Amino acid sequence: MMLTRKSSIFPENRRMPRGCEIKLKFENSDEIYVLKDMEVIKRMPLLVRAVKKKNSKWLHTRTILPDPILIPYPKESVIFIISHIKTYRMPNEYPEKVPENYPDAHALDLYDLRPILEAATHLEAFSLMNVAGFLIAKKLEELPVEKVAEFMGLEYVPVANFYDEQNGWIRPSTSGSSSSTA
Repeated sequence: MMLTRKSSIFPENRRMPRGCEIKLKFENSDEIYVLKDMEVIKRMPLLVRAVKKKNSKWLHTRTILPDPILIPYPKESVIFIISHIKTYRMPNEYPEKVPENYPDAHALDLYDLRPILEAATHLEAFSLMNVAGFLIAKKLEELPVEKVAEFMGLEYVPVANFYDEQNGWIRPSTSGSSSSTA
């Protein structure tokens, strides 16, 4: 028997099983989600680092992480990221930057977009991070300043006269009108 370069004894000609499995656990669920889509994993640097720590050749060999990775965000937010990360592009990649470019995300309200933005930032999913930030900004610019302050977790202080004419000091006024303290 003559050995040829195409013989199966040469490792470079053997087909190595490929694939990756990452178990994810979320803050609001005891259920473990198994992520197997390598294209999705590649778009989340946090997960790439976790897999590389286990196997630096994870793109070419089968890699299964035995322990779940805790994602400290709601399951719904992370699943939204996973299901849209391959289709949603950065806002600046569109000729027109309009919320309608992201129909599923645009349908969500501010309080649904916030944990998506936070989870995308944690996972370093830059496209979804920018999409969520863009949509939040677009939704906030339509709201009155009181509602924006509420969303941001800030106290809204209405426009008031902060100048105390009697002593010349500038200080916040709790009542909205200037008053002196003796």
